[in-house]
Amino acid sequence: MTTAMSLKWLETGSPRIPIFEKTGLQRGAPNPQFCLMTDTITILDDEPDRLHAMVPLLRERLPDVDIVTFDNAPGINAWLAEHLPSCVLICLDHDLILIGGRDNKYEDSKVIDPGTGRDVADFLATRDPVCQVIIHTTNTLARPGMIAALEDAGWEVSYVSPYEDLLWIQEVWADAVSDVFA
Repeated sequence: MTTAMSLKWLETGSPRIPIFEKTGLQRGAPNPQFCLMTDTITILDDEPDRLHAMVPLLRERLPDVDIVTFDNAPGINAWLAEHLPSCVLICLDHDLILIGGRDNKYEDSKVIDPGTGRDVADFLATRDPVCQVIIHTTNTLARPGMIAALEDAGWEVSYVSPYEDLLWIQEVWADAVSDVFA
């Protein structure tokens, strides 16, 4: 069997959450386990272009690490409540766009509040630290609060400032990730 990386939708009762998974199954084969309790990098970001730049970069540099992505705070918090011990890195954006409206693919045209990265930082602050957190947000007003909440709870935090569309991912974000695993 070949290793496949695919984008799947995980049904959770709230908005569907996109996750990337590394499986030992062939493309198209059903997979009942979305994430094994192994080393996992967890990413909160609602911009598909960012994720399509981040995930292959991670896959190339860290082929044995599972990657799970979320586009909303309630979804990642629910997942972290169960899987936090498997995390080796958590990457958080702050601003997330509202899900839904007329073109909604999630729940009968309801608008769903995806929360913010601060919601995740506050959740993590109630848990014992297990890994480093990289914050990547252009929101310079919200960033200090996320960092303070995590650091006050003992988490190791670094910050990467996005710039020039996706260039920052290849340049500074990739270096920050490499530093975690050095």
